Amino acid sequence: MRFPVFMDKVGTFRFAADETGAFDDGPHHLAQAAWCAYTVADAEHPVTVAMFSAKENPRPTLWFTMLEPFSYLAGTFDLSRNPITLKADETLTAQYGLAAWDGEVSEQEIENVYKQWTEMTHEKRRNGLSKQ
Repeated sequence: MRFPVFMDKVGTFRFAADETGAFDDGPHHLAQAAWCAYTVADAEHPVTVAMFSAKENPRPTLWFTMLEPFSYLAGTFDLSRNPITLKADETLTAQYGLAAWDGEVSEQEIENVYKQWTEMTHEKRRNGLSKQ
């Protein structure tokens, strides 16, 4: 996800408490976690955006973040270092959630919304309402 100009190069990335395997690759920071959030504390337009990874994804999400040359957030499966091979008739399904707040929010608030999203998506699967 590329952010609008007013959010470029000025925010802070945060990760869920289960963050592990973090490393830097030049200007990029990568970390495995249940969610990753980007907050801009601008006095005029404070905002927080978070991406959530579904527990049912084929493997844990490795979040790719960078501030330069522009702010960017992406959920990956680290395929460049650990490929997944699919047969011709196989598919790979991944599910992510997105939340946005008009302002700065705590990690606990992000975690609460992540848990709500997880419960909603699990409930849909249990009831057969969604193939997500």
